[in-house]
Formats: sequence, structure tokens, C-alpha cells
Amino acid sequence: MVDVLGGYRIGDLSDMVDDFIENVPLAGYSEDATEQRFVDSSVTYAASPATVFTGLDHLEGETVQILADSGVVSEQVVSGGSITIPVASSVVHVGLKYESFVQPMRIDIDSQVGVMQGKEKNIYEAVLYLMDTGAVSVKASGEKYDDVRDLGEAPLYGEANELFTGETAGLSVETGTSTDPTFILRADQPLPFTLVAAILKYNLTGQ
Repeated sequence: MVDVLGGYRIGDLSDMVDDFIENVPLAGYSEDATEQRFVDSSVTYAASPATVFTGLDHLEGETVQILADSGVVSEQVVSGGSITIPVASSVVHVGLKYESFVQPMRIDIDSQVGVMQGKEKNIYEAVLYLMDTGAVSVKASGEKYDDVRDLGEAPLYGEANELFTGETAGLSVETGTSTDPTFILRADQPLPFTLVAAILKYNLTGQ
């Protein structure tokens, strides 16, 4: 059994990620969290604080996600072309939920025992490098997604979500042993999610 860490030295990769975050512009990205929209068929309200929002006739009967002053509000069903939230907010995005998924590419690096292809291995831990991310969950086996807790606790209602930039602690992602082990990351909240890099720890057994 060989214990391998993704083929890179963490220090070198950290420098590369820091350079990416500092120098690579992202399309549609805004440092003002209230200007970022992560819902589909959306309507944005930007005016004096309010609790009732209309103009949602095209979403009638649909369950929508709501981001109010950068804080996630519980999903609601549009009725009469409007929704009501319990805390008055100035910038509100309302729209249909969509999910984003990331699945790492197949492990294929040279090691002391040759290439990885065709050899049995299991991924047991991942370190994520994230940029301005509000929420993400991970699934390695079965159907259950687990939240990545490093991003901080969910804020109280009416408070903005803190966006996370940096390196998470090692996440347990026990994939089981196969020739092509993998896991899935999911973002399903109306918040940004940018994965810069994922460093995998795995055991190589098929030598």
C-alpha cells in the first residue's frame, strides 16, 4: 500500500493558488456580494428596505430561492406573483434554484510504482482551495451530501453569509476501492462557489 498526496508539494501549490486568486479575473464576478446572482429566471429588487416583492408572475407556483442583503432566506412558493420575507431588505434576488457539480478528473500521475491507470486505489481525504465561496457539500459514496463545515456556521436570519477564501482542512471522502474512485462537490445555495484546486490523498493498492 502506498500513501500518496496528489503528486504536488503543498507549499508550491499554495503559491500557485494564491497567484491565481490575485491575478485571474472571473467573468461576472463582483466583490460586492449583493451584486452576485446565483438563481435562474431571476428578478432583483434594489431600493428601500421592504418585505413584500412583486413582479414574479413568470414564477407563479414555483419554489424559489431568495438572497436578501447577501443572506440566504428559506425557499418559498410564489403566490399571486409575489413573496414575503420576514426581515426588510434592500437588495433581494429571487429566482429558480440550480445546482452546480464538480467531479475531479481521473487520477493519472506517475508514481514510484508507475502510472495510476488500471490500478486499484481509494481516495480518503481531500483538501479544497476555494475562492469567495458561500456553501458547498461533498458526496463520496451513497446518496448523502455532507456540508463542508470549514466555511463557517450558517448566519442568523437577516445576516449576510461570509464568503470563504482559502484552504479547507482535510475532508473525509472515503470513496471505496476501485480503479477509478471519485467524489462529487455540490453547490445548491444562491451563493458563489469557486473551486481553484483539490488536493487528494489516496491509497494505492493495485501494484
